[in-house]
Amino acid sequence: MDLQEGDLQNLTPDERARIAAAERLREVGTGYADLQSTRPQTLAYGLSDSPTGQLAWIVEKFWEWTNPT
Repeated sequence: MDLQEGDLQNLTPDERARIAAAERLREVGTGYADLQSTRPQTLAYGLSDSPTGQLAWIVEKFWEWTNPT
């Protein structure tokens, strides 16, 4: 979603914050979907063949699904 500056003028601060959060999610939170939709085997091999890959996946998901601050 590409917003123009004029589109944001009539928004409340809460609406601006929600749009910023949605943009951040779009930028950094959709990598798994991109990888899974284009290269599912890469992810599957990393998770099933490598204890280090599995650990990295668990740590990353724990960080993302909890409040890291």
